[in-house]
Amino acid sequence: MRLSRRIRAARQSMGLSQEILAAKLGVTRGAVSNWERADGSVPAKDRLEKIATTTEVSYEWLATG
Repeated sequence: MRLSRRIRAARQSMGLSQEILAAKLGVTRGAVSNWERADGSVPAKDRLEKIATTTEVSYEWLATG
């Protein structure tokens, strides 16, 4: 599973919209949308750690699958 799909799966497992996750992370909804696109950008390591913490998944799974 690609990183973009793992981010989406983690967000959805918590029942969060892109907008709510973005607010919790202090980014725009567009940034979250971009991370979840197959051809989108990859979040920086510190942002990836925040995504993992916020969505209650392990950083290792989120980063590497």
